[in-house]
Amino acid sequence: MLYIGTDADGLLLLNVSTFKIEKTINYTNGLPGDGHVWSLELDKANNILYIGTSGGLAIYDIKNDTISVRNTWDGLAERHVFGITLDGKRHKLYINTWSTELSVYDIQNDAFRTYDIHERWPGPDALNSDSSILYVEGQDKLHLFDPDTMHVIDTLDFEDVLATSVADILWDERNSWLYIGSNSGLGIYDPYYVGPSDLSATEDIDTDGNHTVYWDAGEGAEWYTLERSYTANFSDSEIIYEGNGTEINFSNLSAGEYWYRVRGNNSIRTGEWSNSMVVKVVFKPDMPVLLSVNYTAENGTVSVAWSKVSGADNYSLEERCIINEWESGWYSLYGGNETSAVLDNHSGNVTYEYRVRASNLAGYGEYSSVLALNGTVFINANNTASNTSQNDNPAESNGITTAFYSNLLPITAGIMALLILVGTVIFRRASKKDTEEKK
Repeated sequence: MLYIGTDADGLLLLNVSTFKIEKTINYTNGLPGDGHVWSLELDKANNILYIGTSGGLAIYDIKNDTISVRNTWDGLAERHVFGITLDGKRHKLYINTWSTELSVYDIQNDAFRTYDIHERWPGPDALNSDSSILYVEGQDKLHLFDPDTMHVIDTLDFEDVLATSVADILWDERNSWLYIGSNSGLGIYDPYYVGPSDLSATEDIDTDGNHTVYWDAGEGAEWYTLERSYTANFSDSEIIYEGNGTEINFSNLSAGEYWYRVRGNNSIRTGEWSNSMVVKVVFKPDMPVLLSVNYTAENGTVSVAWSKVSGADNYSLEERCIINEWESGWYSLYGGNETSAVLDNHSGNVTYEYRVRASNLAGYGEYSSVLALNGTVFINANNTASNTSQNDNPAESNGITTAFYSNLLPITAGIMALLILVGTVIFRRASKKDTEEKK
């Protein structure tokens, strides 16, 4: 059955199967007033229909088809009843009339109590799904009451909820928000709205694996969910924090990119994800190793090579020269991502020393050991000038690694063996001659 309130003909009962009016209830059936029915509220549990009329509150017992009336002499604030809301939890009716007072009807005790809300003709009202908030429409505001104390929790201007000249308000239990119908359109007020949070971190580049992620308190949020991922699209995300705090510290993280996002929650709503942000954990690169230094006399070039270091974005090669007792300072001759460099305009009679270090977003790593190139020009077996310094078998001296000339070692070894052999032969022959002379 569909119950229809009219402007002058009382209450109509429409059979929704046949779409025929089966009954009309008006003053002849005991309906008060002159046929104006402005509000209806059905108590399904007790099969009772509450009717707001121009002559008071009518209580229609559907099963027994009887009507009883409550009016001003019973405690109703005013006889023109515009809005009725049933509070099944407290067994109460909230009633708006043509006065500045809101009437509350205690169904079990059949008693009224009135509350002055200081507004002429308070409009329709509605309860949220858990009966914790009563919404009452004023002339240009929406009042939020605590149903237990009838104290005002909050007051909202209709500009905030897109409605003026309100005709009706309706609580949507499924979506837990309030519809507000007006001559300017339909407004939707969401009391459980969760606003976004702005996410930040103590640093974008983390050079020690320790950083803090924090966010501001989002509107309506009771707790927060923080996710972390190793990719920007959060395809491998994991929840790393849930609670009512607004920051979390991380420590001992490995090198890599860490993406974060946060959202607020309450008992009804889950908010939208915040902005995503990335913190890059980058450690300073290890110390590279100088592998070789080669000098070519024909064009005065020095070729320097060093080992590749994991995580390095750049290498800086430095040189200093030593002439007799004088030493220059260290100065950079190469910067780039290669692991070798060719240096021009070098003299063959100067000692050069080299060191290299790697760098990345975290800064510079430690310098390598120093590799020295003696400037003396040697003549090898092919009678060409060449000088090579390698770090295959370094010798340490005062913190400086001095490498021997590997292309000269076979010649030197051969000469030493020859000197020893010749020396031995000469010594033996001299001894024999001396013996014969003595004879």
